[in-house]
Amino acid sequence: MENKKIVTLTVNECSEFHSLGESHENIKTVDAAIRAWERIPAERMHGIKSMGIRVSDFKNPDKYEEMDILTGRIMDLDMIHYYPEIAENKKALEMIRELQEKLINVDIIGSLPDSQKNQEIKGHRR
Repeated sequence: MENKKIVTLTVNECSEFHSLGESHENIKTVDAAIRAWERIPAERMHGIKSMGIRVSDFKNPDKYEEMDILTGRIMDLDMIHYYPEIAENKKALEMIRELQEKLINVDIIGSLPDSQKNQEIKGHRR
C-alpha cells in the first residue's frame, strides 16, 4: 500500500560509497535536495555526486528500497524498472518528475514507467 510508505531523497558526495564524504538522508522536498546537491563543493569531491530516492516502510523505516536517480549529470530512468517499490509508488515518480523539470542540464537515459511516460520530459535524451 502506497500510503504506508515514506518517500524521501538522498544526496551523497560519492555515488559509489555513500558513507564517503558528505551525505544527506531523509530529505523531504526536491528543492531541499537540489540545494544540498549544489552546496557540495567540487574541489573536495570524493567521487561523483549522486541524488537518490528512497521508499521506506512507515512502520519499519529501516526497511527500504533506494536507488540513485542522478549520478553526476546523468539521470538514469531505465534503472527504476528494477526497483518495484519505487516504480509503483506515485509519490516517488512525482518527485522524480519534479527533479527532471528542475534539473534541465542533465542527460536522461530511458523513461519513467508507463503511468508517467506520456508527460513531456525536459533535458537531453540519450
